[in-house]
Amino acid sequence: MRYKNFILGLLAIAALALLPTAARADALSFAFTPSTYTGAAGSVVTLMGTFTNGPGAITFTGYQADLQAGLSLSPNGNPGSQPFDALVGMAGNTTLGPIALFNVLIAPGTPDGTVFTFAFNQFTVFYDPSTPGSPDEAAANFQITVRNGGPNIPEPTSIMLLGTGLAGVAAGLRKRWRVKKA
Repeated sequence: MRYKNFILGLLAIAALALLPTAARADALSFAFTPSTYTGAAGSVVTLMGTFTNGPGAITFTGYQADLQAGLSLSPNGNPGSQPFDALVGMAGNTTLGPIALFNVLIAPGTPDGTVFTFAFNQFTVFYDPSTPGSPDEAAANFQITVRNGGPNIPEPTSIMLLGTGLAGVAAGLRKRWRVKKA
């Protein structure tokens, strides 16, 4: 019986040691809302974002955008003209957004169907937390698909399905016409 209590005590201590540590006070979460965008070549896409802050207040200090070839910050790649630059800070336990964050220009001549995908480490927002030792950056991902609005060309299967449907309607009308004639 003593060994059983001793083993259970060791298991309880091991479980407590393996549990995750407490969350930090200033945990800021950031997401693009929505995370998928569509735009034509030569157009500007406005990326929207939502921030949710933990208990401590924060002050935004900047961002890093590692944009892929074919995309640039608009206008003229000047970060000082981006909507994000108007963000100052957030009080604790608040949500901000969705708000306009960045204007991204899709390069003229980008082929239809091109997809730009951004992983978490390619777009980062930096902030000063009120609690020392808290994380000071948050990252999010997004995707931009280029749709140039060219003519919609149906697939061969769709054309065949339409044709067989029309042939069936024609056969039904012909049968009805023959029955009325007789």
